[in-house]
Amino acid sequence: MIARRGDPGKNEPSPSEPPTSPGPRRPLRILPPGKPPLANAKRTFPPPQADWSDMPMRYAFLPPLFFALLIAFPGLAIADSHSDFDVEGKYSLVQPAQPTETEPGTVEVVDVFWFGCPACFRFLPHMEGLKEGAPDYLRIRRMPAVFRESWIPHARAYYTAHLLGVEDRIYPAMFEAIHVRGRALSTRDALAAFFEEQGVSAEEFGDVYDSFAVESLVRKSVAMQRNYGVRATPTVIVNGKYRTSGNIAGGHGNVIKVILALAEREHAS
Repeated sequence: MIARRGDPGKNEPSPSEPPTSPGPRRPLRILPPGKPPLANAKRTFPPPQADWSDMPMRYAFLPPLFFALLIAFPGLAIADSHSDFDVEGKYSLVQPAQPTETEPGTVEVVDVFWFGCPACFRFLPHMEGLKEGAPDYLRIRRMPAVFRESWIPHARAYYTAHLLGVEDRIYPAMFEAIHVRGRALSTRDALAAFFEEQGVSAEEFGDVYDSFAVESLVRKSVAMQRNYGVRATPTVIVNGKYRTSGNIAGGHGNVIKVILALAEREHAS
C-alpha cells in the first residue's frame, strides 16, 4: 500500500483509510544480511497507510490502457496548459531546501515511488507523458521510498536495474507484474526470476543486487526521503525546494501542472 504520515494540522490531508497496525518494529537492515541496522530506523519509517482517494477501485486496470494511449499520443498528460493554473496551496516547501543532482541551468524533478503502491501505478502514465513532452531544461529521476524493511527488496531491484542500464524496461514491467498479474516480487529469489524473464541473467542480477553500490544507493534513498519530508508515495520533489502529490494538488493530472509551473518558475529565476 501507500506510505503516508497524515498531519491534519497542515495542508496535507489525512488518509482515506485507517493505517494498518504495523505491530512491533524491528531494527531496519539493508540486505544482504549481516550488515549493521540503519540508525534511527524507528523515527525514519512511519507505518504505511492506504490512499485510494485519487481513483475508485473499478478503474484499477485503467493505467495499462492510459499507458498505451501515451505511447500513441506522447503529449497527452501535459496537453492542458499550465500557464494559467494556480499552484498556490497545491505544494509544500521542502525545509531546508535540498541540493540537486543535475547540471546548472536545469530543473530537477524527483519521482518518489514504491513498486507495491497502487497510486504509483496509476501515476505512472502521467509521469511517462511528462517525460515525453517535458521542456529541455527538465531533468526527471526516480527514487524508491523505503518506509518498511519489507520495501527494501523493491528498492534494491530498482537500483539494480538502474546500474545495469535496464531501468526503462524493468520499471514499467515490474509495476505491471505486481498490479496486473498479481506477483508480489517481494523476495530476492522472486526478483531474480523476474529479472531473468526480462533478459538479465541470475549471475548479473546477483552481482549487482548484493553489491555495495546498491546498498549505498538504498541508504541514500532512506536519508533523502527524510530530508525531503516524504510522507506518502507517490510524491514529487521539484528542484529540491517543493513537494507535491495527488492529494495536495487535487489529482495526478494536477500534479503534472504543478511540476511544470514550479519548474518554469525555477528556470526563470
